[in-house]
Amino acid sequence: MRRGALLAAIAALGLAVTRGAAAQSDPRLLDAVRSAQDGQSDSARAALGRLLAATATTDSLYPQILYSLGLVAADVNEREHNLQRVAVEYPISPWADDALLLLAESDYAGGNLPGTVRDLERIRKDFPASPILPKAAVWAARTYFDMGNQRAACSWLAAGLHARSDPETRNQLRFQAQRCGALIAATDTIPPPDTAIVAAAPPPPAPTPTVNPVSDTTPRDTASRPVTKMAPKPAADTTAKPARPVGPAGRFRVQLAAAASRSEADGIVRGLRARGIESDVTEVQGYFKVRTGHFPTSRAAQAEATRLRAKLGNGAFVVSE
Repeated sequence: MRRGALLAAIAALGLAVTRGAAAQSDPRLLDAVRSAQDGQSDSARAALGRLLAATATTDSLYPQILYSLGLVAADVNEREHNLQRVAVEYPISPWADDALLLLAESDYAGGNLPGTVRDLERIRKDFPASPILPKAAVWAARTYFDMGNQRAACSWLAAGLHARSDPETRNQLRFQAQRCGALIAATDTIPPPDTAIVAAAPPPPAPTPTVNPVSDTTPRDTASRPVTKMAPKPAADTTAKPARPVGPAGRFRVQLAAAASRSEADGIVRGLRARGIESDVTEVQGYFKVRTGHFPTSRAAQAEATRLRAKLGNGAFVVSE
């Protein structure tokens, strides 16, 4: 009942309804959003400010309060400040991807198209299994079309059409996909350009058959050129070589978050350790990825990712190292 009321309140405020908003159930947050709906925004912000001050930063309620403050903010700067805090300081909370989507919508409304795609691309990169991906695809396609980048727009539409979504969102995706022509077929069978689960590496291609000139029965002009004999194969190198390190159990891991700095990533690791989850930091292309576990197969890693998504409420997904 509370969730439905909160959704109605957010809709009345003219704000996007995201998965994080739908998940809010704390009556104090609900009351604050209702107050803002009734025109008492100052009272709502004051109540949320007191609640934030009384809540430990390590409490799971803290990012929810920040998110709510973003919803009832007095101006764009205050709104973006609170949502940025959720996305940056609490990247493994269930609110991070929703905050990024709201930031993208805010940037688009302000004409900041590069900022819009930056927020949306982070959703696809860091939260590829997020249920808000189709909604993000609607905004990403619109933004990339505005920027004249049809290929990027159609890539996003393919990803959005592949994911499960509500009928309204799917209709929006299909409508925009009509602009893609041969770049995309607006059907449910289109695979996304990126996938949350990294499949096991395919087997190496079979070696190209080598023709033995001695046994080949094709007629040849042997008078004009000599028959070439194959060089003998070199003996196999039996010298023991050190195995490539792939972790204690395998090369598949579960990624929990990505941070822009080492200190931020280390803070996430400490927070996870406090919840009984051991993890470490891997730097990839300037980002610091927080990952856990070593698994011999993608199936085993996916089982752990599913468990962690249920425990943390974030978009944990499988990667290969």
